[in-house]
Amino acid sequence: MYQAPRRQGGSFVPAEDEPAPDPGAALPRYAAGG
Repeated sequence: MYQAPRRQGGSFVPAEDEPAPDPGAALPRYAAGG
């Protein structure tokens, strides 16, 4: 699943190091084009 890179302090931080919302919740929005 694609995850947009997060910028923090000018450097990219891996998604594993960042608490992210439930990926399943973002799926419907992404599929709808929003």
